[in-house]
Amino acid sequence: MVARLLRFAPRFALLSRLALRRWQAPGESLQENRAAWERLALRRGTPMQQPGWTESFMESFAHVGALRLMTAGPRAQPTAVGTFIVRRSVAAPLEALAVREISEPWDVLAATPVAVCELAEKLAKEQRAVYIPRIPEDSVAVAALRAAYRKHGIVRIAQTDAYPTLALDESWKTPENKFNSGRRSDFRRARRHAEKQGAVTFEIVSPTPAELPALLEEAWAVEAAGWKGERGSSLTKDTHRGQFFRRFAFAAAQAGILRMGFMRVGGKAIAMQLATEADNRLWLSKIGYDEAFAKSSPGQQLMMELVRWAAGRGIRTIEFLGQREPWTDLWTQQVTKCVSVRAYPFTPMAMATLALDAFAFVRSKVAKRVSGTFSEKKA
Repeated sequence: MVARLLRFAPRFALLSRLALRRWQAPGESLQENRAAWERLALRRGTPMQQPGWTESFMESFAHVGALRLMTAGPRAQPTAVGTFIVRRSVAAPLEALAVREISEPWDVLAATPVAVCELAEKLAKEQRAVYIPRIPEDSVAVAALRAAYRKHGIVRIAQTDAYPTLALDESWKTPENKFNSGRRSDFRRARRHAEKQGAVTFEIVSPTPAELPALLEEAWAVEAAGWKGERGSSLTKDTHRGQFFRRFAFAAAQAGILRMGFMRVGGKAIAMQLATEADNRLWLSKIGYDEAFAKSSPGQQLMMELVRWAAGRGIRTIEFLGQREPWTDLWTQQVTKCVSVRAYPFTPMAMATLALDAFAFVRSKVAKRVSGTFSEKKA
């Protein structure tokens, strides 16, 4: 199958180039649907499903491609919304928005499972392939896409990075009690070490847009003082991602869903958190701490206070966006499993995408094998 697709790849690529010349980003307008989209997002959904997330991404990453907004239901009152981008390349699929650049999981925002199925059927009638790099494994959209393409194309699903989830209840109002005596002793020692350098304070705030600029400067400075600053991947150095998170923070503040956490020693911020409260869950997007205070474990101390605050507020889960890390294992071993989805309708353009994807897969396998053989010979 792969060999046959590779043989016809040049022909498929030519057809897709001709189609690309005529293509204009069709679909529904973001502004036209924004009010209804906001109403839908208020009742359910993740930060990644908010209109502000899409607007912030397109303002920061417009160079990567064109937005394609897909909806189900009436245009004036959509029952499902899916955000995609078409990259500036031959046979580019409809790709789930922002996953590659921001790395967070994507999903369809929908009022009901039926609405998700309607959107999946609409996608199956598209000329282009669909690529979702990361989506929760138990999402209704995964099963809906599989069903929609059953007679109209090919669907490939593979495991990808999970993200940690901490389920909260009343007992988490005193999070220190969740740890053994040794770990509690570690926390007390870290607090004493911090107190030797100044008065220790914590705050979890819901800033207004007017309050936000000063807080963002503080948060960005803290993140740059950590290992990300040393590697050049901090938000102050990564221009596009820095612009994105700054813009989304303002959008979330305007919507009243932005939450920021700080640990300060002697008035100086040494740890920060950027989070969004949606669907009675707290979505933790960015964290950072000043390496100069590493012995005080500022990141874990601030997490202790965030958990205490969230449990007291009645929030049901904290979603550690990103990937499972050793520091998250201290808090939870529960994860939300994720998969990647590739769907190819039986159209010339989608078959060209399939051929190119197959070629890229084979090339990566050959490259790994050659690299492994070279390493063995060198050893």
